[in-house]
Amino acid sequence: MILHIEKMTDSIHTIFQNLIGRLSTIPKKHFDVVVAQLETTKSEINELFEKLTSEKASTKEKEKKEKKTSKSSKASTKKDENAVKKPLSSYMLFCKDRRSIISVGIAPRDVLKKLGEVWKTLSDDEKAVYIKKASDEKMRYEEETKGTTDEKKTKNLKTVKNDSDASDQIDVKKKSLSPYIRFCNEKRASVKDSHPEMDGKTIIKTLGAMWRALSEDEQQSYKMM
Repeated sequence: MILHIEKMTDSIHTIFQNLIGRLSTIPKKHFDVVVAQLETTKSEINELFEKLTSEKASTKEKEKKEKKTSKSSKASTKKDENAVKKPLSSYMLFCKDRRSIISVGIAPRDVLKKLGEVWKTLSDDEKAVYIKKASDEKMRYEEETKGTTDEKKTKNLKTVKNDSDASDQIDVKKKSLSPYIRFCNEKRASVKDSHPEMDGKTIIKTLGAMWRALSEDEQQSYKMM
């Protein structure tokens, strides 16, 4: 755009020079007036082109800043790597397991179609393997999200004022806890002490395994707490 404006400016300058040459045949007193008017007009056009050039440069600078701001905004909204991963369905687990094998020698756009075809040919026993994995995934997700919710509740309870009304609120919240959450509240500290190398997610998984290992009577006992 700027180069185009510069070329136009040069062209206008040439036109003015040619026009002045052609006007040299008119009387002197008229010639000077006409030339002065043409020069004034030329200056006004040049000023206009300079203004357009400046506005164009300013617009480009503004667009660069907006793009930079947009990239920065996208970077700030990047997905949390520590967030609990949602459970996959049995079919998605199958695709994840077989994709690398089925995609050999097949165009990328045909891989999903082929995976669907192979899934339909699986026997009930073969599908049951992935259905079981999906069930375990769902249980894992529920356990991890319960643990996160429990920690948030605990933090909220610590901020409640120490008066009679606050005590009543705490009692109500304690009564609403599930047996599994009560079990985690009781055992979490001991697991942390026994395994200081474990991170939060590993502790939650360990608590889940301990809970499943309890008998029905043992699990029932946490309903009475």
